[in-house]
Amino acid sequence: GRGEATRRVCTMFAPFGKISGNVCHSCERFGFYLDNNFPRRLARSVASNGLLTEADFNAHVDNNPSTVSSCDAFTEAGEDNGLSAIVEDQLEIGNSFSGQYALGDVQFLRWHAINNLHGIYWKETKQMASPSITAHIKDSTFEWISSGDVQNVLGSVPQGVAAIAGPGG
Repeated sequence: GRGEATRRVCTMFAPFGKISGNVCHSCERFGFYLDNNFPRRLARSVASNGLLTEADFNAHVDNNPSTVSSCDAFTEAGEDNGLSAIVEDQLEIGNSFSGQYALGDVQFLRWHAINNLHGIYWKETKQMASPSITAHIKDSTFEWISSGDVQNVLGSVPQGVAAIAGPGG
């Protein structure tokens, strides 16, 4: 962070709000693209203006294994500190890349990819922190409409490389 937020935020570990009903259409290279996000249970509040205490942030960056921060992957008790989130009802049409390199504790629910070079691109993840969310991608559709008219309108390539290009294959 900058200014008042200097050494008081862990942006790549910030929890996600509700992400629902987005459309990314013919974005040339990148459609919806989260990257290097691993939402966690950060110790912040409205009273703290969304900022961590200096001690909490310092515990994250001090390279001391005996100090624990709410930005860390595990709690002091050794439990997963991830905070699961769901991206729902996302529509991706005519993009090259949609997804992310690295993302944890996020499920894509009812993701619909049409005529994308990669239906979803994902290199690195982790097991969900929430036991109620077991799948990274659920109830989703990856399709190609081979009509020349559709491809001309979308500006998409004639066929994709992979529906899911990810760590699981």
